[in-house]
Order: sequence, then structure tokens, then C-alpha cells
Amino acid sequence: MLNGNDKPEICDFCSSPDLFFAYLASDFAAVEVAMPHAHATFVLDSLGAWVACRECTRLIESELWEELVERSFRAFRETRGTELVVSAVDENRIKSFIRDLHAQFRKYRRSGVHDAGIRSTFAAIN
Repeated sequence: MLNGNDKPEICDFCSSPDLFFAYLASDFAAVEVAMPHAHATFVLDSLGAWVACRECTRLIESELWEELVERSFRAFRETRGTELVVSAVDENRIKSFIRDLHAQFRKYRRSGVHDAGIRSTFAAIN
């Protein structure tokens, strides 16, 4: 599927193209990166629904958050290829970032709102 920017939609947790479920969430600032030399801060926002593949949906619904972190980290490593060298310290930092991002997802997930299932017109619900 393609979104409005003609980019394929992928799972927001593991990058799988096999989308299964959309979790409605309020918008939030996902990460702020200070750029001291530019005297500025760069903000990456989370906007709208988070989509998940079947396996990530299973992990979310079962509240297996640490398994979801591991799955997300494996996907991160696989998409970066063998040229990415990650030390144990780097791995812990990346997993900590993923853990924090998932915690924000849980915090901003809309409670009391029915989640929208994936369908052929998914791009229209973003």
C-alpha cells in the first residue's frame, strides 16, 4: 500500500510490509535532538495511527513489550546491513530508545477508541 507520499506503508515496529492492524494514537513529540552547533533542537513527531504487522500486533495485544523491543531491534539491524557495527553499549542505547518510544506509544494510544483494522483503503484513515 502507498501513503499520500507514495511511500510503501510498513509496520511501525519492525518495518514488515505485511500490515495487519492500526492503533489510533494522539500526536506526540517522539524525540528531540539538540544541535548545539546550530543552537537549535530538531523534533521528530509521531502523527496519527501506528500500524503493526500480525506478529507485532500479537506482541502488543499480549503486552510482551520486551519481545517487541527485541523484534524491533533485530529489524533495525537487518535493515542497516552487515556494515553497521554496533557495540554492546550502542545496542543497549538503541534498545533503550526503542523501549522509550514504545512507552510513549502506550501512553498516547487512544483508550476507549476502537482501533481501526487494516484494509485496502488504509491510506484514507491516516
